[in-house]
Amino acid sequence: MSKREDILANIKTAITNNTVAAVVERKLRHWEQIADQEFPYVAVIDGPESKTVHPGDYYRNQFQVNIHCYVKEPDEDLLSTSANTMLADLINAVQQDPRRNNNAINTIITTVDIDEGVLTMSGLPYVWFQLTAIVEYEHPALTP
Repeated sequence: MSKREDILANIKTAITNNTVAAVVERKLRHWEQIADQEFPYVAVIDGPESKTVHPGDYYRNQFQVNIHCYVKEPDEDLLSTSANTMLADLINAVQQDPRRNNNAINTIITTVDIDEGVLTMSGLPYVWFQLTAIVEYEHPALTP
């Protein structure tokens, strides 16, 4: 497995072990494809990467990780609280090991995007948000 895959697996495991997410996976599904028992739903998706070549034939890379989350709450008055609790749990899970089990130099959460409108699915209100993190890591030129 590549360092990038090891890092993504580490983030997925951290979220699985430290949040109340019912499902954490490496693919993003449309909200209509998520069953009621799969909420809160989290998807860990890798994004673009920049590479810098350094002397000694190694690369220093930074890549974007997008963490999507859907939270559904039967009581609309509690939706914001449920979403904020899940968001705090996700941030803590991602930040607890910024070196990703020694596969990364650092992990920094750069943005949080929230759909502030209350949407409904199966008659229940839900909210979507996305955390974006930048992970910096190094690897030899021939061993990504």
